[in-house]
Amino acid sequence: RAVFSSGGPLPEEAARQVRQWLGVAPTEVYGSSETGGIAWRRWETDMPPWQPLPGVQWRIDDGCLAVASAHLDSSDWWRTQDRVEALADGRFRLLGRADR
Repeated sequence: RAVFSSGGPLPEEAARQVRQWLGVAPTEVYGSSETGGIAWRRWETDMPPWQPLPGVQWRIDDGCLAVASAHLDSSDWWRTQDRVEALADGRFRLLGRADR
């Protein structure tokens, strides 16, 4: 059994309810229409960090997530408006929107 969420942020309470009611940790996919898929996380714990998808490179640009991948129209880095924190293991945490 598997549960996937994409297209918008999965509220923490909804992830908890899925684990409780269905007995499976939901997998959430993060991306945008400009970039395609960027990263994924499985809600086995509360607020898990994001794991970049294969072929996606990322960096922090002025506090925001920037990505490069074959899904972009050009070889340039795409800067999102999502603030991000880098973790030592190569994953990251989203900290909210820079434009809000």
